[in-house]
Amino acid sequence: GRWFDFSDERVSVMYPDTRIDSAFNQATTSLVIQAFSVMFPEESHLASLSWKERMRVLLALIRSGCGTVAANVVTEMITMGNIPNGALDTTIFSPILWGILQYYEHAADAKISGEYLQHFKKHASGVITSLKQELGISEISTAAESIIKHEEPLEPYLLIRDGVISDFENQLWNLAALKTAHRFFIDLHDAELITSLDEMIPKYVETVINRAKEIEDARWLRPTDPSMQLVEREILDLLASVALLQISEIEPGFLEFLCNKIAKRRIVGNLWKFFQPDERYSSHLALRLAHYYTMTKQRNLVEPILLRVLDFFTDDYHLPDFVNPRTYGGSAGVGSSVIAASDLILLLRDMVLYENGSNLVVLAGIPADWFTAKKALVIDSLPTRTGTSHIEVGSSSNQHQIEISCVELPDEYEVHIPSSVPMSMVKAFGASIVERTSKAASPFLKLVPLTEETVLTFHK
Repeated sequence: GRWFDFSDERVSVMYPDTRIDSAFNQATTSLVIQAFSVMFPEESHLASLSWKERMRVLLALIRSGCGTVAANVVTEMITMGNIPNGALDTTIFSPILWGILQYYEHAADAKISGEYLQHFKKHASGVITSLKQELGISEISTAAESIIKHEEPLEPYLLIRDGVISDFENQLWNLAALKTAHRFFIDLHDAELITSLDEMIPKYVETVINRAKEIEDARWLRPTDPSMQLVEREILDLLASVALLQISEIEPGFLEFLCNKIAKRRIVGNLWKFFQPDERYSSHLALRLAHYYTMTKQRNLVEPILLRVLDFFTDDYHLPDFVNPRTYGGSAGVGSSVIAASDLILLLRDMVLYENGSNLVVLAGIPADWFTAKKALVIDSLPTRTGTSHIEVGSSSNQHQIEISCVELPDEYEVHIPSSVPMSMVKAFGASIVERTSKAASPFLKLVPLTEETVLTFHK
């Protein structure tokens, strides 16, 4: 009925590999049809989905241009969601706050009623109160605090068992919720909340950075320890959240340290392997690692995972939850996993374009051969916080070109190109090149756009 609305300006896509077109379109259809049952489940097998997982679904709706469905989901979340007084359970309320505000950041024309505004203020204040309690920030003076601190016994070494990494992941969601709320209330000129967020965010960033250090220095279980499998899954979830939330406060070296603990052991044949309760392969969890690789500009690691997933689509381009690498068939699951659809959309969108502050990072994750493929890459009506964008990578008789157009211009474009393209040969029209960085792992140009349309060219 009313949720099934295709009138939206959905993103239109054309990839050099036509299988991806079908997969993307089918994924958005699955999302639209099943978003409500996943977000507000009546069936018990869906009720176990965490709010972090549900926010991935909401963001995939927003990013694929399914704005009407996203609006309905958000309205339902606000009307259903009673905000208790005082401190809140941040594992639920931080992801929800982050998700709702993501919607409002993308829907510039959405009107916010006085009643909704009160709801958001109460929600944000409740999260801040809870995090103050978590950090032990109370009204004790600094002098008294230093006396208390000195009497604490030294902490023994942290041992990484299941739960440690997922608690850290929850902290990242708290931080992301605080930062999104900060942007939101600055736009609304809400002095009181801006002040308390200004005080809270640096303290929370410090907590997150310290925790990362503790985890890096901790003792780890042996890889053969059975509970290591839970820890490895938590690492995957953590890296997926870092990519989704664009957490920039953590050292890249620490993330690579974690990534190395799972990449070889759990990605088998470019699929995520489960050992318990029996050997199985997820159709889509490896896409989350590919998303992390996109956000860390490692395009050579993205392509094999994406192409592998394409082997397992059903005839109508659905992904089952689990796949059998020997028979290329699906082996279990509902037949079309909305979670898999979300993972695919989030990856495909960020491979082409994602926002970094007021800059747009373009083509950081697409395979190198797409830059020179015979069939063009064309992505249209791509939602960003400042309106929609259009990206095209194609070629004419003697040159390859990249076209980017945005209604509202970002401060800068950071356009990534394969190392096979000589940086000095790239020309720009409609923008001025302010930086050429060829020595980076992923070479890029920085451009300041001067008109709605920017074109980069390089010779064949």
